[in-house]
Amino acid sequence: MIVKELRQPGVILICTDKDCRKDGCKQLQCDIRACIRNAGLKGSVRIQKTKCLGPCGKGPNAMVYPGATLFTRIGADDVAAIVEAAAVGAR
Repeated sequence: MIVKELRQPGVILICTDKDCRKDGCKQLQCDIRACIRNAGLKGSVRIQKTKCLGPCGKGPNAMVYPGATLFTRIGADDVAAIVEAAAVGAR
């Protein structure tokens, strides 16, 4: 018998609603995508655009699965931690 463990990729939901667009969600997407690529995590972590995650006015916002961890007021210094949270959760 052959048993193969199937792993689900970590997912980073990035809010692209009005307030988060104003707060820089497009740049956040680019930064996260670059971080995933540079860390060699392509295929282990994926990005999904979504509508409002709730805390409007505290953007840009992202939710990391598994774990449903919400990140608000994300800056460039937070990107690596967000990608790591998604990668660890996917292991």
